[in-house]
Amino acid sequence: MNCRRTNSIQGKLAITMEERDLNTINDIKKTLLREISSLQKEIFHLTDEISVFTHQVSLAQSVVLPIHKKCNELFNSGKAQAAVDALISEDVEFKNEKYLARYLWKANLCKKNLGIYLTHPKNINLFKEFALHIDLSSTFIIDGLRLFFKSFQLDMPEYQTLDRCCEAFAFSYHKQNPSIFISNEACHNFSIMTVFLSTTLHNPNVAIPLTARAFEEIPVSLCNPDMAINFRGDVYNNVKYSPIQPEDSCLGSVFHTIRKEGFLHVQNSKKNWKKRWCVISPGVFLYFKSSSKYTCGPKGVILLKDVEIKDSVNVNKQFLISVGWKTEPPVGSKKLANEQECLLLASSEREQNDWVVELRKNNLKKDSVFCQNASIDHLNDL
Repeated sequence: MNCRRTNSIQGKLAITMEERDLNTINDIKKTLLREISSLQKEIFHLTDEISVFTHQVSLAQSVVLPIHKKCNELFNSGKAQAAVDALISEDVEFKNEKYLARYLWKANLCKKNLGIYLTHPKNINLFKEFALHIDLSSTFIIDGLRLFFKSFQLDMPEYQTLDRCCEAFAFSYHKQNPSIFISNEACHNFSIMTVFLSTTLHNPNVAIPLTARAFEEIPVSLCNPDMAINFRGDVYNNVKYSPIQPEDSCLGSVFHTIRKEGFLHVQNSKKNWKKRWCVISPGVFLYFKSSSKYTCGPKGVILLKDVEIKDSVNVNKQFLISVGWKTEPPVGSKKLANEQECLLLASSEREQNDWVVELRKNNLKKDSVFCQNASIDHLNDL
């Protein structure tokens, strides 16, 4: 009897627990259904908002894209300034160089026309902003220069054009890699000399180009001390086996467009006069041991950047030409044998005047860099 009662009680307890579990499940189900309903409403509202936003973007694109298309057509047809003026007339924000640089970077523009526009003297700040769009972070400087010169095309550049290119590159490279060079100016100067190195190594007219030893004579102060030991050697070896310029560029012509050439006497550090074959290219003065200039390396190279050029006649009636710095050379320049100038001697007053005129024509209004190559003490050559 007692067993029956016990079984009955246990049965009632089991039913009661099942009912409670069922009630709990039903409560959870109702809660989930309410949450699902709430989420469905939110999704509906978000879908509606997305639809409205997509419509607005579509309307905006229907206005902007034709404008950009028209400007691209103008730019690619050689009317770069007209294209920029059209952009500004539609949106004054394009007056901002950062905004305009972003458009020039993203638009599918003719690289040749882009190069002509960016390298114009008045657009140097725009050029710098454009260069910032090139990812140069943690990039070896030679690889950075290659990336930079592939973003546009140079069409038979003068030295002044190359100088502005290196200025824009240095602005971007130093900003993205502040630990390599001590300043923008140092990066700028080193970039110019590296392009010059690439030219001498890969121009078929140069039989004996710069040596590694000569290139490594560029001052250590260009780089931070912990980068200086192997840095220049790595640069030389990299450029030696692969030129900087892309195939469609004409960088090789920069230092080999001859404006004037002929014999002058050059004074060395021992104050002796040596007869040398002198050459003026855009922004560069070079002198060689003989008139067969491409069968031996240059004895000296002066980048004509804000140098002071004077002519005079001494007591011995010699027609002198002085090429020197107006002030102390900037960081990264090389002062040879504590000299502030290079003295040249012409054979006549007419020859003196001709050389002075041509030197002044090719003198850039920038900080100067005096760089030797071919030998450590080339001013002492006998």
